[in-house]
Amino acid sequence: MTTMTPRGSLWLAAAFMALALTPTVPVAAANEPDGHISIIWHVNARQPWIGRGTNAAKLEAALLKQCNKVLKADCKVAMTFSTGASIIGQMANGNHFVSYSKTSLADARAAMDEQCRTRDTDCIILHEFEALKAPTKTSYQVPKASPDLFRRFGAVAWQKPTTRPVRVWVATGRNTQDLAKGDALANCQADTGGECVVAQYGADTTLIVYTADGKSLAVTQDSDLDRAQNMVRFICLREKQACKVQAVVDSELEETSVYNIAL
Repeated sequence: MTTMTPRGSLWLAAAFMALALTPTVPVAAANEPDGHISIIWHVNARQPWIGRGTNAAKLEAALLKQCNKVLKADCKVAMTFSTGASIIGQMANGNHFVSYSKTSLADARAAMDEQCRTRDTDCIILHEFEALKAPTKTSYQVPKASPDLFRRFGAVAWQKPTTRPVRVWVATGRNTQDLAKGDALANCQADTGGECVVAQYGADTTLIVYTADGKSLAVTQDSDLDRAQNMVRFICLREKQACKVQAVVDSELEETSVYNIAL
């Protein structure tokens, strides 16, 4: 987990798809009946569990119970707060993160933008929350338990070192990141009998495999196909390289494939 506090803001990232348990943000005296917002998430879920009410501990406990009932285990508290504003965003690789400001929604957005620039990634806002103005009756916003709730993961693997014939192994449409990475890696190792590495993985994204100057092999991704293609163009122009797209892979569609790469 990465925690930074630019301009009084807090930015919590689910780095490498590993969601981290974060503590309740202390913003008021314990004897004040503030209105709290609690956000619960899971690495395999597209939507968070959200609660509003005066008792933060009860909100978290109830939401964790509901989330774990659907996901079976490993639901985490993303954030609980009673002042300021919070944003749930998504990075290009599908990772979700929370950006928080104790002052305003505008500052939370600014913190998100700054950290996404620092990580050289595009980000989109999924949800925005502002602190309750006054104590409120307890309520819950719970996502529907359906196939659409679950994220779909994909991974790309290749040999290390890369040898001819150059190939790329792809596993997509998996229910977890471990399945996607494990399947791509296992298929590469089975076909080559040598060492392989997972080049990149993500959830609900498009992965683009490309070659640069007919020599190096690379992969980039984004939740939006146009942005992923533009990223390839940007990188190749910046590095002054002649690039060729070799494979375009949708992590949401189930696929187990080997791509032969033409250098």
